[in-house]
Amino acid sequence: MPLPPDELNVIERLIINRRSFRQWNDQDVPRSMVDRLILAGNWGPTACNVQPVRYLVVDTKEALEKLHSAEFSGEKIKIILCLDLRPYEVRVNIPKRNQYLDVGAAAQNILILAQAMGLGAVWGTFGEREMVEIRKYFALPEYIELVTYISLGYASESVLAPGRMSLDDVILNRTSR
Repeated sequence: MPLPPDELNVIERLIINRRSFRQWNDQDVPRSMVDRLILAGNWGPTACNVQPVRYLVVDTKEALEKLHSAEFSGEKIKIILCLDLRPYEVRVNIPKRNQYLDVGAAAQNILILAQAMGLGAVWGTFGEREMVEIRKYFALPEYIELVTYISLGYASESVLAPGRMSLDDVILNRTSR
């Protein structure tokens, strides 16, 4: 069932106006907001509905300082998105690339909802040293793979909209009609 035009416009604006924020103020993010973000991620589509995405929530000052990324600092929350590889052992017909698409769908849901909630968020990737530290810190089993993370808080910066290519440039089989 299609959304009414005003609701559709809100969703389009959220998608188009989402930005990556890398500087945050000192305001704490309530745990209830973090839970809502993870719930949104959990509703992302996954291959064969295996629901392999798992989350680590880094929300203490000590843990954030120990596990901070060289790229970003000052975030109030870091949500680490992981894959539980066990469902793929059972469903061997799922292509390997789908594992990362599953995490990507969850991450996009989180990023869009963060924007809607007035939070500034950015996703990032880990270096090898960071992954070793995180695995050790959380004592993760081998079947949990670290994939990406989202740093967030209340943004203390403004981010201009980046340019985007036209539809004619990105649609490879575009024909004139």
